[in-house]
Amino acid sequence: MIGQSVAPLYGGSNRRERDVVTPHNISILLFIEKYARLRPKYWEHRPSDSSISHPDITPQERKATCLMTVRLVQGGDMVLSELLQVLESAPLLPHHITSFMTALHQMYCSGIDSLLNLFDSVEKFAIQDQPRTETFPCLWTSVVGLYLRRLNLSFRRLSFSQVTSLYQRFRHYYEECYASHSSHLQQSADIQMTAEESNIADDTDSDAKMEDMMEETREDDNGTDLTLCSAEVMAINSSDVGESSVQPPLLLLPQTHPRDMEPTSSQAGHSTRQQAELFISQQTSLLQFSETAALSPPDLQEKIRQLVRQNPDLAEAHYLSYLNCVRVKEFSGAVHSLLRTYDGHLMQRDSGRMEDQGRGFRYAALNLAALHAQFGHKKAGLAVLKEAIRLAQESSDHVCLQHALAWLYTLSPTHKHSLVSLQHGAWALRAALWANWGVSTMTSLASQLLLHLNTHHPTNPTTFYSAQPTCAAICNIAMGLANLGEYQLAGEVLQHAQERFPAHGQHSHTWMFAHAHITLTDLLHQGRWTEAQIVITNMATSHPTEAKLRQCELLVAKGELTEAWELLGELQKDPEVVGELRVRLLLVESCAAVAGGGNAVAVPLLVEGITTAHEHHLTYLAALTHLHLANVQLQLGLHKEAEVSVAGGLGVILAGGSVYDQARARLVAAKLQVSKAKGKDRIGKLLETAVSLELVRKLFMKVRAYQKVRETLYFKARLYHEVGYIEERNKCALEFRQFELQQPCQSYQLSINSF
Repeated sequence: MIGQSVAPLYGGSNRRERDVVTPHNISILLFIEKYARLRPKYWEHRPSDSSISHPDITPQERKATCLMTVRLVQGGDMVLSELLQVLESAPLLPHHITSFMTALHQMYCSGIDSLLNLFDSVEKFAIQDQPRTETFPCLWTSVVGLYLRRLNLSFRRLSFSQVTSLYQRFRHYYEECYASHSSHLQQSADIQMTAEESNIADDTDSDAKMEDMMEETREDDNGTDLTLCSAEVMAINSSDVGESSVQPPLLLLPQTHPRDMEPTSSQAGHSTRQQAELFISQQTSLLQFSETAALSPPDLQEKIRQLVRQNPDLAEAHYLSYLNCVRVKEFSGAVHSLLRTYDGHLMQRDSGRMEDQGRGFRYAALNLAALHAQFGHKKAGLAVLKEAIRLAQESSDHVCLQHALAWLYTLSPTHKHSLVSLQHGAWALRAALWANWGVSTMTSLASQLLLHLNTHHPTNPTTFYSAQPTCAAICNIAMGLANLGEYQLAGEVLQHAQERFPAHGQHSHTWMFAHAHITLTDLLHQGRWTEAQIVITNMATSHPTEAKLRQCELLVAKGELTEAWELLGELQKDPEVVGELRVRLLLVESCAAVAGGGNAVAVPLLVEGITTAHEHHLTYLAALTHLHLANVQLQLGLHKEAEVSVAGGLGVILAGGSVYDQARARLVAAKLQVSKAKGKDRIGKLLETAVSLELVRKLFMKVRAYQKVRETLYFKARLYHEVGYIEERNKCALEFRQFELQQPCQSYQLSINSF
């Protein structure tokens, strides 16, 4: 996506933003003040008062506290329960958290004086030079220093009634986390006011409100009316004592469902424009680098709505909404958000700057082309891209032309973007090539190397690049395990892919298809036709051509050849069936021909399949087709030709093929040995072949190919019968019967002619 043009075009509002003091800001001030009172060792002017404890703070705790402070200062508002969870998840000094919670409780119970005292200390920091280190030891020009000074200015602008309302909102902010009675929460919600409304309200009854609050505070201090405090708060001694002797409040958070912890619209805090821009920048980077590290689509969209309500002219918010819609493949919402991003009325404030307007039109067309590319609308994307190129050429915008060239390549079959994606794409391509050549070990190795690349985010070492090549590598490993018969391990790998790429993500279709492919192959091996049909029906929604091809395999396996030939005829006319799909189609047609007794018809189909596979360098499919051809040639009595065909495919399959294909290859080789056994050595070769069939049976059992197990037992019994080994023959017959009772066939006639 081309997002760099949004910020220059909408470079900020012309009106001056007015800061709002919220209860969350008060909590941050208390958090900073309590850390200042700890007085780390390297700070000067440590008080000599023995009543104040000064625990040693490790460098790790100092670093964690500083990072947490910057995060809270630059982030948006949170409810208290969410703030406590964030603090407890960080490696902060426990004494600091305890004193912070105690200060929150004291401000809740001590009345509005505590709020005024807090901002008095901020005032001292803002106006004094030398003594300011006694309150907030930090630089004026630091991030924290600027934050304190801005809050102080905003608080000093508040009227008497607005300060009163601010304290009321702080009490409700505290009670939302600790109140134990839902009825009181309903009553408190009636007096809650939003930050914007409270700062412009003109309350004529401020004296009455102040008197009520003073009376309420006196009742709390006397212990006669504590209904506003939860069970944890009432357990605290609220008498007027020093900080070191006050028992800290219990830090037990309410046990709620994670979804209940999400702030509702009434709880949504205020975010300044700078905080909104920082949030948008972070989420945009995560969506393009590792979407699983970003907020979930519903949560992100709700946050975007809040930002747009508070900053209606923030075009970047609409662009983030556009990325979020593309993430869940919502075309209508993506187009709407993109149009809102470049809406004409947003450009009226810079109507005199025609250059900026033209730049906006160019990048609007470029982003629209990118949107069509994401949804596979190649014709529409090319049409819009031509418009973007024309506009860029008229203004000699070389940057836009470079992006347009990249998207022109995107609207071709494949594309890559950043250096990281190029590295991932290169290894994914290596894995695909090794898979085509039938070297499964190298396929797994290339996928493992892709997953072990050091691709962490430049600003966040714990966030790693995750895109379609990453998901494809995980699926390659899962399918490799499934080919070895390790279905449980393959399921665990796919579970990891599901956790890393959620179902709503834009790359989830990769692991979903891999899961459907593995499940369907297993069901076909077991002969569970009904369940296989359900999987094929679900696959048809996203991969219709693949679903039709697998439907043909199912129909041939069930013996419904008429329906199979009709569907095969439709696929023959499909222009998308080329290359690998074409070879697979010819293989299914040959199987249908053999099942119908037309061995001679299958030969030209298989020859065409071999030719097509070699033309497209599909070594593994070519080897598999050779073995299909050898099986047909054996039935036609062409033993020499069959021997050549087996030699052409056996080595590749045994070296890197799946367990199922290796077993089939060994079975065809055994049939060839039997056909070649003549004269005096025939009995010995037949016995040798019968013994080798035990390995074939085990391989088929490992992948749960029960029909092939029955075929192998039948063939083995026939060999023992021919050489006169009656006991071994009867043993194979008994094993066949017992296996038939355990795994009965479903509408399938046993045939040793199929490959």
